[in-house]
Amino acid sequence: MYKDLYSIIASLNGSVLAIGLDDKLITKINDNNEIIECDNLGYTKLETGKGNGKKAKKIVIRKIKKVYKKKKFDFIICNYEHISKFLNTFVDDSIYLCKGNIYFYGKLDKELLITKYQRYNTKIDSKDFKDTSIIDVDVRYAKHHFIKSKFYRLTDTINSFIEILGDILMG
Repeated sequence: MYKDLYSIIASLNGSVLAIGLDDKLITKINDNNEIIECDNLGYTKLETGKGNGKKAKKIVIRKIKKVYKKKKFDFIICNYEHISKFLNTFVDDSIYLCKGNIYFYGKLDKELLITKYQRYNTKIDSKDFKDTSIIDVDVRYAKHHFIKSKFYRLTDTINSFIEILGDILMG
């Protein structure tokens, strides 16, 4: 899996938002000189291609849309375990923020991610490994509408409530 992630990071250029990356991937981002700007919402400090050291920002993922502007990032790469709690808000916010591709890696709930991103007319590719996966979501032609995104959040909340209620009644 890391070999594929290294090749993905080597092909990135422009501005990148990294969420929950480990040290191996951060060093690969530091080595890529075509990355102009990289915001790391994670563990350690990150050096961009020019050698400017930045500390990792502490931003609540639910409020990421308020911090950054529309279509600011060319690419988003994130660890699924860090955003799985905030998936209802992150799907809408990532389409709002990104103008290129979004990469998820780790132990994924592929069916859930695919259904949530297909609502916005995106192209999705996935690669499976032994116990992990990488999903590439192309959001260049995604259609983002305020009312539809609110409706999708409402239906997701109702579906999760029904699942919790069913688990309580059955168990």
